[in-house]
Amino acid sequence: KKADSGQLDSAVSLYIKAIESDPNLSKAYIELGKIYILRENYEKAEEILKRAMKYSPTDIEPYTNLGVVYIKEGKYK
Repeated sequence: KKADSGQLDSAVSLYIKAIESDPNLSKAYIELGKIYILRENYEKAEEILKRAMKYSPTDIEPYTNLGVVYIKEGKYK
């Protein structure tokens, strides 16, 4: 079951607050990126997921989600 828009808005706010309190919190960037993917805001998802990669370069999750963004945007060969 997909979260409704209000729940997503609340989640976005919470993840942004988490990032503001700890900019190295890569999991918050990852989850925020997933929300932007759900909302089809691929440009913002790409930006956020790349930040997650910066703070946690060995975590595969942001790379996987960035792959989803690229597929959705047709940026793959």
